[in-house]
Amino acid sequence: MNTTQHRRPAESSAARYELRFADLNRIGRALAFPCDETGAVDVSALSPTLGESYRRARSRIGRDLSYPAVLLTRSVADPLLQNRESP
Repeated sequence: MNTTQHRRPAESSAARYELRFADLNRIGRALAFPCDETGAVDVSALSPTLGESYRRARSRIGRDLSYPAVLLTRSVADPLLQNRESP
């Protein structure tokens, strides 16, 4: 039985974004959640655990976490985000 899931072409080329809250106390640490290009997180699509983490992150802005930033993830097949090799 093959359990490999195949993505539709439209999904694999679609841009993916994340809402990232940087940890103010530990450099390099952050919490990130999937979002759209405007930073809107669909909490109903998150697992209960991830949804609770998102709600906690929002309540910790300014104390432990930075204001969130919307970032384009590296999984996007965009030539501008990939390493370019010159011929």
